[in-house]
Amino acid sequence: MTFKMKERYLSHKLAASLAALGTATVGPSLAQADEPEGPVAHGAIEVMAGQDSGTLDAKVLVFDGDLTVLSRNRVTETYQEGSVGSFSVNSVTYGLGEGLAAFGEVDAAPGAGLMPRAGMQHFYAGNGFSVFNLLSIPMDGRDLDVLHIGKVTYLVPLGEDAGLAAAAETLTSVNGEGLGFATQRLRLGAQSGNYQIGAAADLSETSAGDPSANVGVYGSVAF
Repeated sequence: MTFKMKERYLSHKLAASLAALGTATVGPSLAQADEPEGPVAHGAIEVMAGQDSGTLDAKVLVFDGDLTVLSRNRVTETYQEGSVGSFSVNSVTYGLGEGLAAFGEVDAAPGAGLMPRAGMQHFYAGNGFSVFNLLSIPMDGRDLDVLHIGKVTYLVPLGEDAGLAAAAETLTSVNGEGLGFATQRLRLGAQSGNYQIGAAADLSETSAGDPSANVGVYGSVAF
């Protein structure tokens, strides 16, 4: 599939999942392309280097009709402490139409074990914008926490396969005691073909009220 066809196809079939992943892939044209027959695989890798830590974020998605299977792995190294943390998500999503989908997933992190969750998500894509919202709750009997993920991406075309890309993603967890954590990831860069490079900022707050900011640069490739 050519890059142009991939961009058009992603705009309609993949925008919801990719918006959640932090990939600004809504192309300059929203014209319909023929939908490929059978499963289609797509992925993206982003490296973010900030003043306090660096993160490798790898995602692989497989689409087959209304089903989407996602595997995402994030590895973060904190420079001063020399510590490495990881987080992985594996999910199955079923499209319900009109941008709405139901999903189930299993999250995993060192020290926390496996964490099954389920929820609903919705997206809109048009005129270079992609807007995504997701709500999920735990399914293993743990204390209730509601996770919201919101993401907006925007691509300004500057030629056939180039443009300026902007993205803002928020992750907010709320439990019975109030805020569990909140994270905001901001990206502003240039895109050429399947590549992006630019400025990045990751902001976070915890229930203890300790805000932090990790500012730096990022580079990503979609495949």
